[in-house]
Amino acid sequence: MHTCRMKHLLLVLPICLTARTASPADWPTWRYDATRSNASPAALPEDMRLAWTLELPRPRPAWPASQEKLQFDSVHQPIVVGDLLVLGSTVNDSVTAYHTDSGVEAWRFYTEGPVRFAPVASRNRIYAASDDGFLYCLQAKDGSLFWKIRGGPEDHRIIGNDRLISMWPIRGGPVLIDDTVYFTAGIWPFMGIFVHAVDAETGKTKWINSETGSRWVTHPHGAPSFGSIAPQGYLAAMNDLLLVPGGRSLPGIFDRDTGEMTRFDFGGKGSGGWRVVASEHFYVVEDAAFAMQDGLALGALPVDAIMADIVLGKMSAFDFSNALHRSKDTDRKGDAREKVDLRPNASWAVSTPDLPIFLVAGNRAYAGREKVIAAFDIDKARQANKLLPPQWTAAIEGVPRGMIAGDDKLFVITDSSIQCFSQLGEAAVKHMITEGADVTATRDALLDAILKRDPNPNGYALVLGTTSADTLEQLVGQTNLHVITVDPATQNIDLLRRNKVIERRYGTRVAAIAKDFSNVELPPYFANIVTGDVAESADKSDLETLLTTSFHSLRPYGGFACWELTQQQHGAVAAILADGEFPNADLARDGSITFLTRRGSLPGAGSWTHQYGDATNSVVSTDSIVKAPLGLLWFGGPPNDKVLPRHGHGPSPQVAGGRLVIEGADMLRCVDVYTGRVFWEKELPGLGTYYNTTKHFAGAGEIGSNYVTLPDAVYVVYGDTILHIDAATGDTIRQITLDAETGFQKPAWGYLAVEGDFLIAT
Repeated sequence: MHTCRMKHLLLVLPICLTARTASPADWPTWRYDATRSNASPAALPEDMRLAWTLELPRPRPAWPASQEKLQFDSVHQPIVVGDLLVLGSTVNDSVTAYHTDSGVEAWRFYTEGPVRFAPVASRNRIYAASDDGFLYCLQAKDGSLFWKIRGGPEDHRIIGNDRLISMWPIRGGPVLIDDTVYFTAGIWPFMGIFVHAVDAETGKTKWINSETGSRWVTHPHGAPSFGSIAPQGYLAAMNDLLLVPGGRSLPGIFDRDTGEMTRFDFGGKGSGGWRVVASEHFYVVEDAAFAMQDGLALGALPVDAIMADIVLGKMSAFDFSNALHRSKDTDRKGDAREKVDLRPNASWAVSTPDLPIFLVAGNRAYAGREKVIAAFDIDKARQANKLLPPQWTAAIEGVPRGMIAGDDKLFVITDSSIQCFSQLGEAAVKHMITEGADVTATRDALLDAILKRDPNPNGYALVLGTTSADTLEQLVGQTNLHVITVDPATQNIDLLRRNKVIERRYGTRVAAIAKDFSNVELPPYFANIVTGDVAESADKSDLETLLTTSFHSLRPYGGFACWELTQQQHGAVAAILADGEFPNADLARDGSITFLTRRGSLPGAGSWTHQYGDATNSVVSTDSIVKAPLGLLWFGGPPNDKVLPRHGHGPSPQVAGGRLVIEGADMLRCVDVYTGRVFWEKELPGLGTYYNTTKHFAGAGEIGSNYVTLPDAVYVVYGDTILHIDAATGDTIRQITLDAETGFQKPAWGYLAVEGDFLIAT
């Protein structure tokens, strides 16, 4: 039996002093230190005023809000080192430093993917992790690069959470302790999980654990398979242990010296989370505590902050000196068991229920709610043994989502701003988001050719090689394409990121890779359009490299590349296509523009048009491409909140013509099989009601599916109507009904299938 006498507390025992990596006046990492205590020993001034406000774009989290255990990047998470506030961005892929006195930008460094975790600071260095798969070490004073280290085995890019990122993004937020930085790369065990320990000064690897993804373990529901920890959240460290959060599982426990994973348990239903707090004898995952020694569950223990033996949770403080008690016991069958009990020595109210605590600085707890923040004295409240009025209050704009303390200042984070309070604050300067320059209305020959071929292009555009800023501006400003440019000239990339038209769209609509396109492994089939400037000096060898890279990434079913080429270069392209392996490639010329189009499906690709494969219910696919071993093509896509629950056994997703169609409660959705991008989503109130249950239910296994998917059409039973839907647009082409016979209700449709030119329905 493992019980906790206090239900809404957090037990944490003395913090290891080696967790601190910077001046006490800094806030050098998420929740202050490697144990994630959320408590700084440095007191703030007794009275502070608003000094400045910095407006920021709202974060773009990797996962939807419904995935509560994966919201590690839903709030801006800055740090403070010296007189700089440093912040990573999930929007524009940057790490930016601001002067704490003014809120003015000091420097900015760009990575090649979203920066989803707070940086870490130590000894005038900043460590930042990116979805591009690299850990970066920057000079604190100017943001220049010391070194970077790749987390995965190679620089392989894929579409992940709607962005071009590494196959092995860093989703285990870095922690620094004893001059060592720990981080993880990869979130899919079957593709490999890599847990790293690197020297903080040199970036040299101390150890890598790459074996956890290939472990044969029992998964939830008693399913044996390969896999284990899938890192998602901030790492924590205590003494000789490293805790790696698993998001929707319990954390993995690793030996910090050797890298060996000493313990892992998926946990039961509802277990896990991205927030882990470590103490001498316990660790806490979200609101659940576990014994550090053996992982035994200790009950619900929410935490706001910890300071030595004093624990703050649920607006109260608790003294946990000598709080852990182990004893032997027997269960009702007479078998021996260990009993673990937690007995706080004292408790007292610190803040009011409407003012949750965000951090501790010195002896004060800082709390807040919409429009107001407050500071409460922890010791005075204990001495009085009652709730005391706040020692200080101030007005804020919005709802506080986080707070940090550093450089004698309090920083309050909302969804779209950081507000700085200091003793000298009085000007209340507000730094607004710049609007950027207007998009030019002119078009060059390439954009004219693209819009002539496709007047409303969507999806991804891949721009290869050094290309003019005008072309990129036009692609971003005059289309809905998400533009990815690959250019070996770093100075061009730097100029692009600071381009007044591009800057405010960077990350959300355009992203850049500073590399020669012949040396970067891009995902296959993702690009709707490939383009770029081609030098007149480009010879056949250059063109062959361009064609190979372009065709690799072109989406089947009409993805096209276009370049402005000389007639001689066009002839060289035709010769390369004739000699090479470019199946279903179609070459055309329009004036000075050469088009290369990828027609139809991939050779050997099959479809899955009905509940059981086809109209014969064969449960057999004719696809000859899908063979083991399989690898990851993309992940993310639209949230599954609207999709039918699995227990109701709704109709299987169907695939035809490069599209996947899936049914939800009250909707039908169509996505790109090659990227996860939503083509259309059609609201159909009442659709799927029969399958919309969380009880175990036969569903489509009993009555079959209510829709059929073809390359050009989707047929769906909707009440007493069969809807004929355009597969490309989601528009309803026609409605098929039967008239009611005299004395009878209008008949409802049942079985549905398509064979050849015939729609078969009962």
